[in-house]
Amino acid sequence: MENISIHKISKPVLYNVFYRERIDDKLTEGLKRKVLWVSGPAGSGKTTLVSSFIDSKNITCIWYRIDSYDDDIASFFYTMGIAAKKAGRNKKKQLPLLTPEYLGGVSRFTENYFNELYQKVSTPFIIVLDDYHALSHDSKLHNIVYTGLSVLPKENVWVIIISRETPLPIFSPMIIRNEVYNLGWEDIKFTYQETADLLTHMHGTMSQDEINSRYNVSDGWVSALIVRNEKFNSGDYSSWLSSNRETIFNYFTSEIFGFLEKNTQEFLLKTAYIREMTVQVAQSLSGYTGAGKVLDYMVKKNYFIEKHGLKETTYSYHPLFRLFLLEKADAFFSQQEQCAIRRKAIEILMKHNFTDDASGLCIENSDWETLSSIILLNAAQFLTQGRTETLLRWLNALPDNLIENQPWFLYFKGCCFFPTNTTLALSLFENAFNGFIAIKDMDGILLSWSGYVDVVFVERGIFFRLDKWIDWIDANVDRNFNFPSLNVEISVVSSMIGILIFRKPEMASAEVWLNRALELMDNDIDLNVRIGLAAKLHLFFMYRGTFLTCRAIVKKMTPFLKNHSVEPMTQLMWSMVECVQFHIIDTNIKKFLDVVQNGLTISAENGVFVFEPVLCTLGAYGALSDGKFDKAEEFINYAFSKLPPNSYFDQANLHCVLVYRDLLLENYSGAVNNGNLQMFFAKMTEGPFLSMYTHLGLSQACFEMKMYDDALNHMTLSRQSVEGVIGFEIDFIFLYPEAYYYLTLGDRERGLVLLQKALKKSSQLNITNMVFWRPKVMRQLFVEALKADIETEYVRKVIRERSILPEEPYYELKEWPFLFRFYTFGKFHIVKDDNPIVSKGKSQKNAMALLKALIASNTSGVNESYISDILWPDSDGDEAYMSFKFTLHKLRQFLGNNEIIIFSGGNVSLDFRYCQTDVFLLDEIHTKTMKERLSDNNELSDDNISLLRNLTDTAIELYNGEFLPGDENYPWIKPTRVKLRNQFMDILSAAVSCALKKEQWYEAQQYCMLAVKVDELAEHFYRSLIFCHTKMGNTVEAHRVYNRFSEVLFSKLGIKPGVNMDAYIKKTFLK
Repeated sequence: MENISIHKISKPVLYNVFYRERIDDKLTEGLKRKVLWVSGPAGSGKTTLVSSFIDSKNITCIWYRIDSYDDDIASFFYTMGIAAKKAGRNKKKQLPLLTPEYLGGVSRFTENYFNELYQKVSTPFIIVLDDYHALSHDSKLHNIVYTGLSVLPKENVWVIIISRETPLPIFSPMIIRNEVYNLGWEDIKFTYQETADLLTHMHGTMSQDEINSRYNVSDGWVSALIVRNEKFNSGDYSSWLSSNRETIFNYFTSEIFGFLEKNTQEFLLKTAYIREMTVQVAQSLSGYTGAGKVLDYMVKKNYFIEKHGLKETTYSYHPLFRLFLLEKADAFFSQQEQCAIRRKAIEILMKHNFTDDASGLCIENSDWETLSSIILLNAAQFLTQGRTETLLRWLNALPDNLIENQPWFLYFKGCCFFPTNTTLALSLFENAFNGFIAIKDMDGILLSWSGYVDVVFVERGIFFRLDKWIDWIDANVDRNFNFPSLNVEISVVSSMIGILIFRKPEMASAEVWLNRALELMDNDIDLNVRIGLAAKLHLFFMYRGTFLTCRAIVKKMTPFLKNHSVEPMTQLMWSMVECVQFHIIDTNIKKFLDVVQNGLTISAENGVFVFEPVLCTLGAYGALSDGKFDKAEEFINYAFSKLPPNSYFDQANLHCVLVYRDLLLENYSGAVNNGNLQMFFAKMTEGPFLSMYTHLGLSQACFEMKMYDDALNHMTLSRQSVEGVIGFEIDFIFLYPEAYYYLTLGDRERGLVLLQKALKKSSQLNITNMVFWRPKVMRQLFVEALKADIETEYVRKVIRERSILPEEPYYELKEWPFLFRFYTFGKFHIVKDDNPIVSKGKSQKNAMALLKALIASNTSGVNESYISDILWPDSDGDEAYMSFKFTLHKLRQFLGNNEIIIFSGGNVSLDFRYCQTDVFLLDEIHTKTMKERLSDNNELSDDNISLLRNLTDTAIELYNGEFLPGDENYPWIKPTRVKLRNQFMDILSAAVSCALKKEQWYEAQQYCMLAVKVDELAEHFYRSLIFCHTKMGNTVEAHRVYNRFSEVLFSKLGIKPGVNMDAYIKKTFLK
């Protein structure tokens, strides 16, 4: 309900205005600046000259009359919003209200408010602030106005301030910048010629002496000029000139008043009790049937009364004239009569919804009953509008005994002090609750209960204070409870979800409240309330691990965020939902950090800073997850600087970030210290989920410090923190670190059992992150999982999505999902993310040559100049270098990845964290085989034999043919090919030796047959093959092998087997 008077936000309707060209020119000149300040004494015609000027220029305007109610700046923004809606283009969109969430950033709110206001209006446009002198010098509104003026557009929107005073010091910077045009008393007072013209216009022919007399006495003051009286003819000017103009004004008003009939005088005295009136209101209050004629007569005579509005006309007395009338009324009416007039005025004002004026008269009249009714009727609306100062002024006017006996007044006072004074708000809500209990007012009981609970959450400090309130709700509100209204139900249910999050997630009635909240979320209620409730639900379900419900909530509510009615506070709440979603549930660290940054931007742009510490804490988590430690420190430091002193929950969360940081940096003693600090704050809050994460972090820090008993104890306490929470699904947060503990300590069997449970649950929930995610630990666990073939596809997916890079070549892990795999044996081909990619066209020829050279060089890389000399032999140094850089760019572009190729210090190489090559793998297998192979001085254990067999099988699987067959054009091809062939033959040789030693003839035979396919002239493999056939009793096949070797030797080299081979054959066959 817009209960704002027309008089306050309407331009006066003028009659018989005397045009002054000089003033018109000055006002026109003033509009070359941003601000026009018109100052002069009361009755000097300031309002008239500005209003008539705007009329003459036909410029649309907001006319806003300042009064004492504007000291409540929320009331100013509310009323200005109504004025803007009335004057602007978009009648539907309301300017924002200064609600409590903006109080931490009023300056930013003001900038946004006025920017939006200036965009809302059709230009050219003027905003007039009339009666600016009504503000006290220490009013907060001066800062608001200055900020609003500082963001004025460069052209076509102006502000005119009308005041009895010159600009206050706060406006000095604008004056120095020449942005203010000051039209003062010396400018607006009538000149001699203007005086003569006005008097002639008003009275016809007038003698020169009378004009001189009037001019000298008035000093150009229009109020003196429009009144004819005997004083002008007395010649006694000295006392007049020495008097202040308010005294002179009172004289003139008394002269006007004296000319009027008695019933008209009484009409004026009675109607002076209200600031604004329609003809009907004036007639009702005064009982005078000629009210309309009197009011119009005084307007046309310019007798200190203004007319406002066209559709609905209202009248208001000049402030000084009204003050004069009230003084006269005080002497004319008895106290009893005055009270009766005020009561009637209050009744009329209430009928027309002018609550501000009505409340003022109630206070003057000590009419506490009516004031109480006004408060009870309007408090909820005023709280919604943020007008808490006005509401508090009314409440504070009431006698103490009346407030103490009416719990609604205690409740409203609690709302006024929330969140600016939470200690007082808690006391008021508790007293209100007890008062409502006494009178069995269920609406009040539940709202004050909810108010107390919400204050505790806003403090984010000591949650165990809620326990008695939880007991009461459990005892008095069950699943069949019928709430008095939907709004009350929303308040209580929202508070209950907060209790489940922060204090009692294990409540037996948890599912009842959660279901109620989900139903309300689907109701057609205020969109901001719906989104806020959804945000709370999402946080609870995230803590509990009900990720499917979290995803459903996000899917359902996200489209509503595009609605223009969604407030910044709601946007910020949803930002935290998205942070949690992209961090834990549908992990995307880039999106997560983008959401944090966007949330901080919303905070800064709208002056809503209440969530800044939380957003920065979340941002620090994200930055640490992304390996951006410097960015994390920025978030951490900023969060610490913004934390309220007693917000133990936020302190604990921020120390949780420090624990995580120290774990990642392997500063384990620091992690223990910060974990103990986190424990201190967590104990202050006594929040179960917070306790769970506190012990979880400490457990991991203690384990790394080799404090194994402490580690296991903290893990037990972490689990116990959430015992009894129905539907708790994220036990993997315990299982992963426990699996790591046992695997590290050598209990592989138990470690793998725990790891399997953790991976199975994670896979079911489809998550790829968790609190205290450490790449080093998770890499180790994933390696173990791949070795044991546990949830292989899921593990590969997580490795790929989280970009986990290997520390070792992992040649034994075929399932490790390298971004790239390069194959060169038998055929050259490239696989990216398990999908082949093919080079097409001649434009990639040199890029592929460079890639093959890098593969051949293995880890050492190649020099840029060496490549340039081979690929561009006819180019000079600079030209060749440019060709090399272009080719490198083309190769990176083809691969779609810049990190895989390192170019530094003139050397270019592959980064083997991103790729795997068969050349590199064979080299690694060869190195390890040579280390493990059988020699004269060692005896192989079963483990050695198994390892050698696995190495050999892997090498055989890799070596599908010669290195880059068909590529003969580059000098590195043949040497590399020979080297790799020899490495493969070495591996086979070691495998044969081991098999022969263990008398595994068939296995040795298979290796030998493979070897002679690779190298038909490998004499020692023919010997071993013949030996194996002989041992297996197959002498015929042994002869065939010998004959084949002889044929190959003769066809390739034109020679026969040597003496040594012959001797070996004879010796073997004789045996």
